[in-house]
Amino acid sequence: MDLNELYMLLDMDSGDDFRYFENVAELFESSRDIGNDVIYALLLNIDLHELKGLCSQYFDQLGEVLPESETDFFTLLDIIGRVFKGMIEAAIKSRDSGEEDRNMILKLADEIGKFRAWYSLTDHVGFVDEISGESGLLPVRDALTLIREENLGEGSYRIDFSEAACRYPLDEYIMSFSDLTGLSGGE
Repeated sequence: MDLNELYMLLDMDSGDDFRYFENVAELFESSRDIGNDVIYALLLNIDLHELKGLCSQYFDQLGEVLPESETDFFTLLDIIGRVFKGMIEAAIKSRDSGEEDRNMILKLADEIGKFRAWYSLTDHVGFVDEISGESGLLPVRDALTLIREENLGEGSYRIDFSEAACRYPLDEYIMSFSDLTGLSGGE
């Protein structure tokens, strides 16, 4: 996929059109193969302030879907959302200073790619359909869809996020102390 194909997937004509919740949702949830290089090109062409707000909305919405019993998984999603926010803020700060740090944007593109692979492309959430008895593994994205269906009275499922929670490599995310201190005045 190239940048123009990604624009088509996200229903955009240019990076200026990246303003809607649906844009970030499609980016994160699409099963299409989107290379990190294409995500990087997208990030260079969109308003990072918009991305920050949309990511915040997206992760807030994910937290609202989870049952209260999924405290650990909720915490993981909250941490991932904070990682995104921190990386976006660092990229905004470098862009606003006129010395855009393309390395930070590259790291953000890689983080989005890693999240997409874990969230939408890898089957590691256990489920049991309590009506049909069907069981198996599915992506986090699809497990959250089952929970939404159940909340609408359209099924009954047991979902086990424990394996998925163990598989997100948070230890690969590192920000330098100078990055962190630079962000402290930003809120």
